[in-house]
Amino acid sequence: MDYFILRQDPREIDNLSFIGISHRELMGKLTSENPTALYVRSTENAEYMDYMERPAVFISNPLYRMVKKYVPTLELGLAVFIDQTHGDQKLYWSLEDMEGSDCISGNSQLDKLGFITQLILDETNIPEQPLFQVVHRQQRFTIVRLDLVESLLRREICGFHLQPVDTVRGED
Repeated sequence: MDYFILRQDPREIDNLSFIGISHRELMGKLTSENPTALYVRSTENAEYMDYMERPAVFISNPLYRMVKKYVPTLELGLAVFIDQTHGDQKLYWSLEDMEGSDCISGNSQLDKLGFITQLILDETNIPEQPLFQVVHRQQRFTIVRLDLVESLLRREICGFHLQPVDTVRGED
């Protein structure tokens, strides 16, 4: 099976800014039990992306509904983005509390500081679900399986890039 790193489209970063909140302040707040209101400021023609990495990892409600078809048991933290200037409210779901998978291969390439520069997944430890995260130190990678990627590309999901990920079986 093929896997991809889901990344935020860098061209869309300046369209939306969060008011008075940092990643550190969001940690632990974004749970499935308690929705969190986040105030945002957007440009007049801003498009809300379906995948965001800052200040936390968020997926849009349409993307969440699609993923739920593949993983009905998925529980994510709910956030409501409120833009008071334009009178908009959008539902987003946080991947921050999603448990990280331990499927990083020892063959992954690291820089001098120990950060991953080329991620390689160990096929024997990859979870069965089509969307999961792998965590290494302060790095968090959102991984999607090919079948979910194909569904994303057939719909009007926007604001992301896909980077192919190499896999190995065991420590080959």
